[in-house]
Amino acid sequence: MGEEDVKGLEEALAVLKSVAAQFPKESQEHQAIELAAKALLYVFQEDVERRFKSFLRDFDSELTAEQKQNLRRIGIEVD
Repeated sequence: MGEEDVKGLEEALAVLKSVAAQFPKESQEHQAIELAAKALLYVFQEDVERRFKSFLRDFDSELTAEQKQNLRRIGIEVD
């Protein structure tokens, strides 16, 4: 994990901590935010981080014709 990744992780965790502090510890909101923080820590392990970055690149890319066709087949209209 590079220095920039560490900084990004630390900033994201700080934001999650700040948001979680706005809710009682027993609330669903606080528990969901705590789970998100744990998931981030898990993702930033060596191999998982590499796969997650690949997922993010693919997630933001344009759908292929095959992906659009599969979505239409299950009733989801895409542009």
